[in-house]
Amino acid sequence: MSADVHAHLAINGAEVAATDLSGKVASSTVKGAVTVGIGEPLRVNGRIETDQADAVELFAILTGAPRPAGASADWVAEPFGQPAAPPLEGRVEFRAANVQWMTGAPAKDLAGAVTFTPSGFSLADVTGRVADGHFALDGVVRRDRGSVFLRSHVKVSNADLPVLLAGALRVPAAGRLSFETEMQGQGLSPASLVGSITGNGTLTAENFEIGSLDPNAADAVLNALEADHGLAGNPARVAQIASTGLDAGKLKIASMTTPIVIADGRAQLTAVQVSAQNADVSGLVSLALADWQLNARIMMTAPPRKNAPGAERPVMTVTTRGPLSAARRSVDVAALISWATMRAIDQEAKRLDEAEKERKRVESTIDALRRQSEAARPPDSPNNNGTLPVPPATGSSSAQGAASGFDRRPRPGGPAVTPGP
Repeated sequence: MSADVHAHLAINGAEVAATDLSGKVASSTVKGAVTVGIGEPLRVNGRIETDQADAVELFAILTGAPRPAGASADWVAEPFGQPAAPPLEGRVEFRAANVQWMTGAPAKDLAGAVTFTPSGFSLADVTGRVADGHFALDGVVRRDRGSVFLRSHVKVSNADLPVLLAGALRVPAAGRLSFETEMQGQGLSPASLVGSITGNGTLTAENFEIGSLDPNAADAVLNALEADHGLAGNPARVAQIASTGLDAGKLKIASMTTPIVIADGRAQLTAVQVSAQNADVSGLVSLALADWQLNARIMMTAPPRKNAPGAERPVMTVTTRGPLSAARRSVDVAALISWATMRAIDQEAKRLDEAEKERKRVESTIDALRRQSEAARPPDSPNNNGTLPVPPATGSSSAQGAASGFDRRPRPGGPAVTPGP
């Protein structure tokens, strides 16, 4: 590291005071005043201003963290070594016009104070701007038998989403984000330190929009399935229709607040639930802090539809996985296909049931009309075969004979009388 610094020096015993300090360290312009007390540890007090600072480089100098290879944003798995800076004690106020982190938007106009102890350092009342929003930070870093302990409180208010996630977003986006977290961890290397971090916080989004995530895509899929029932047998084609529908618009959220849970080196939004464009959106978003791997699972519940099976609403699931800057989206349409199929089966069953009820109603009506017709027919009216009805026979055979004018019974004392020709 090259340095070209000028200052007025005053030596008082073991103490050296550097005033009107100005010059360059590496590519950064510095100015200020520092008093250094020679001893073990080295006592340092004063103030420093610079036009730019590299937070990763300063962290490595003070903790012995190995540097990442090239421009990699991954945390290094090699163990912490001996810090390049000697043991320090004291307090230095600082101001930096531009501070670059390992990833994400740089901080602007950062100001605060660092307090050194022989085992580490702490940051207090650090404030600045990030992505056109307000930034605040307090933290403690301490070395302990080869490992490094970290505890911090971070707050970002009203940051511009596209600027905050510059380089990570691959689709159009807009909105303002605010978040606040408390976290801590301890590890033998930068990677294990980040992997051990636990904590919690809150995230709030205002006027949030993100492209290629249109909730109306679920309706587009259902309309296609209703128009072509054979489409249910081609999930790949259905997924293609869903993907096209997602790309057709944006997910728009007026306001959302959700808790942040940090565990096992992952920052997670575990209770995302909000209404957007007549749909309900819920899910889980997880970001691995060690390698910036994104795993997001978003469920889009479409508006209620008529004749829904079991009064259920159709659901489509969108998954995004991979490196934060190159994550890939996929769509799971199995639930939509199942819902549409069950709805078609349910509608057909209802149609058949109505047809059976109508058949029974018609048969009942015909039967009632037949009974009415038979009840209204006169007794001497022709039968169905056109003949008159024959009255049933009554009385004995002798009575019948008498009625015909002949009596074939023998009379007492005389011959039997037979009818003449």
